Amino acid sequence: MASPPPPTPRSGIATVSTAAGRYASQGMISPVEPSFVDPTTGVLAPVSFRFLYGLYSDIQALQQQVAQLQSVLAAGQFSASRQTPSPPTQSTGGAITLGVGISFTAPAGNDRAFVAIDGQMGAANAGSTALAVLSWGTGALPAPGSSPGNILSQLISYTSPTANAQTPFSESGIVSGLVAGTQYWVDLVVGCSGGGNSNVTSIDLNVFGLVEAGA
Repeated sequence: MASPPPPTPRSGIATVSTAAGRYASQGMISPVEPSFVDPTTGVLAPVSFRFLYGLYSDIQALQQQVAQLQSVLAAGQFSASRQTPSPPTQSTGGAITLGVGISFTAPAGNDRAFVAIDGQMGAANAGSTALAVLSWGTGALPAPGSSPGNILSQLISYTSPTANAQTPFSESGIVSGLVAGTQYWVDLVVGCSGGGNSNVTSIDLNVFGLVEAGA
């Protein structure tokens, strides 16, 4: 039985062999990518075909990037949070851990963690100054009132104009060089100068693992 004749070209475009071009068999008229020209007739593919091909290529590339990012996130993403309205200790002078920290084990594929904290800070005595800074280290979370570890953020301070006056505060920083399988901790270190003790409360601490596509 003889093969049926090829379909009539649309819009006066010459018939193109379906054996050539990635999308010819799907109704596209692009046997020679990316020029979109029929080498026999020299006819340029319609603008709509060229637009669809470009759009399809962009979507395909985006899908590949999303799939890659999802695989990286699944391997290394983690997060932890802790809310402490009333910390178990306060400083009466020197710098100590407040006891509101988080301990975590770094997963594979993740070598950095973003740490953010906010709350209220002040001093028990009028005219005294409360100080605070984020700190981190390896191993188990230190007991409240322990010595500081590695400094993670800028030191902030607030002088209470009246007894127990407070002000909102927030701090953040990035812990780099995490080793997979190693335990780490982060906590807020506080101090107080001018007499009395610090009055740091309503703590909200968050840790987020940072990952990069292709890492």
